[in-house]
Amino acid sequence: MLAQMPIYTILLTGKDTAGRYCLIDMLVPPGGGPPPHRHDFEEMFTILDGEIEVTFRGAKSVVRAGETANIPANAPHQFRNTSGRPARLLCLCSPAGQEEYFMAVGVPVASRTAPPPKLDEASQAALKAKAEALASQYRTEFLHPPLRLPQRLTNQLTDGGPSVTPELPPGVAGSPFGAAPGLAFAREKWTDRSEK
Repeated sequence: MLAQMPIYTILLTGKDTAGRYCLIDMLVPPGGGPPPHRHDFEEMFTILDGEIEVTFRGAKSVVRAGETANIPANAPHQFRNTSGRPARLLCLCSPAGQEEYFMAVGVPVASRTAPPPKLDEASQAALKAKAEALASQYRTEFLHPPLRLPQRLTNQLTDGGPSVTPELPPGVAGSPFGAAPGLAFAREKWTDRSEK
């Protein structure tokens, strides 16, 4: 059974910060989190609620509410919500650009509290294929064998180029979304919510 879809709320984009950084509010369901990957920008997670298990350069550690994990550029890493309840974290990426990837591969929702859509298997496969195909354009590399895409989908994504990627068994957490069926995103302007 696949995990529930995470919701990433884009609070600040590169356009808001002159490209210096982006800020993303991540709601990660139990079992959620990306597979091992790396990218050429800094990434920092501050846990607001719950906890996540971070694997950084092969070492695992649990990061709890009130704690921060910093991931230097090009460092292999992944995170997973191994608890039985949702985790909420702020993700800051510097320079900006990761938010554009999430908006390109995610399914829009009205707000960070809106339920993510239910996707059929074909929609899930299409989202995962799109995320895999676009990763390098957004300076991200997944550190697993790429997914083998159905030929018709590969042709659509590469304008008819051949597929040379190895196949992974169905349902493995080797996709860009881990075990989740996809990614949902919302766009909200950052406001000071401390007094609300």
